[in-house]
Amino acid sequence: MNTWLSNEILQPIRRFWHWSKQKFVLFCILSMLLQSLCFLLFPSIWLPSKLEQAILIQPQTHLQKGKIHTLVIQSGHQKYVANCAVQMHKLADYCKQITVHKQNVAVSHLSLIYYMTTPLWHYKNSKKEVFIQDIDLRHSSKSTLNMHAVTSEQNTWLIHQQTIPKIVKWLLILNLLHLIAVLAAKIKVKPL
Repeated sequence: MNTWLSNEILQPIRRFWHWSKQKFVLFCILSMLLQSLCFLLFPSIWLPSKLEQAILIQPQTHLQKGKIHTLVIQSGHQKYVANCAVQMHKLADYCKQITVHKQNVAVSHLSLIYYMTTPLWHYKNSKKEVFIQDIDLRHSSKSTLNMHAVTSEQNTWLIHQQTIPKIVKWLLILNLLHLIAVLAAKIKVKPL
């Protein structure tokens, strides 16, 4: 166990530590590129985001089947995407029942929430990933199917939305701590 730990874990860490001390300028440039790339790719990490709610009456809606079943909702120029796997259980089951690759869904009323970030760039037709709180589906002219989400299902979606930004944020913090440690070792600062 001790030799495995030494060979598989500690040796690569030591090699990386010595490499980062020897190639300090290259390591600093790569770290800064990583930090800036992550800030650009994941604006929700550093820009404030808030939960928005929208109520749509008779939006154009269709279900796309694939590896991930998605419900695509369009209201005017705005597009919303609902991943069926993280929606309420009734809606996820409804998505699984559809056998056609792309099928229109008749929706009379829809209430949804989504995260709103202040983007640096504005895309005209950008899609927002949403959680559907309430949906009324029309089967025929007289029958409708009404589905309501419970709080636990909404909390599952919120956790799903916040997972990647949290992981990236912790990786960036570890990268900065490593950069500070290498800088301290380079200028030979002794710890207190």
